[in-house]
Amino acid sequence: MASGALEAGAEVTLEPFAGALKFRADRLPLAPFSTLIPPPAAVSIDSGTLSLAGAAALPAGGGVTAELDLSVDSLVLSDGVSRRPLLRLRSFSAGKVRADFKNRSLTADAVALA
Repeated sequence: MASGALEAGAEVTLEPFAGALKFRADRLPLAPFSTLIPPPAAVSIDSGTLSLAGAAALPAGGGVTAELDLSVDSLVLSDGVSRRPLLRLRSFSAGKVRADFKNRSLTADAVALA
């Protein structure tokens, strides 16, 4: 069975309410998450791993922001009914992905697909 590693750490202040989270996942298997895909989609995650590292912040003034680097390797998606392959992806990576939920923006400095 495939295994991966997941780490997280957080700091929270109550007054004023604010927080910071650092997280890291190393080769986390994606197949177990296949059960989270709603049935109408009829898609199965057969294999693949996720690696990411980043941080999120909830400043005292509100609005969540996050920055991370991520990669997905050896991803195989199949039709949940026929079991025919739908997608085979050797590698996908995105560097310096920034999300600002207050301003509804998402940017990435670099994206690569193989």
